[in-house]
Amino acid sequence: MRELVTTNPGAALVVTILLGLGGILLMTVLMSLARRVVRAWRRRLQEALDRELFGHSMTEMRARRTRIQLTTGKPPGRWNPRW
Repeated sequence: MRELVTTNPGAALVVTILLGLGGILLMTVLMSLARRVVRAWRRRLQEALDRELFGHSMTEMRARRTRIQLTTGKPPGRWNPRW
């Protein structure tokens, strides 16, 4: 790298800029991956907590409501015909 700097300062600048852009891209990808991992971990934790407190998770409850709506043609519970 030292020879590159002494012989061609313009090339050193280009290399520095490219390394910086590569670092930014790498950090962006890593942050995106970390966000997905944390979101999945929090969802799993929330479902376990819901199951512990209510006996079922919200995902299971949502699936049950959808299944009822698909079989009966209307949402579960009180149904307002004006909907």
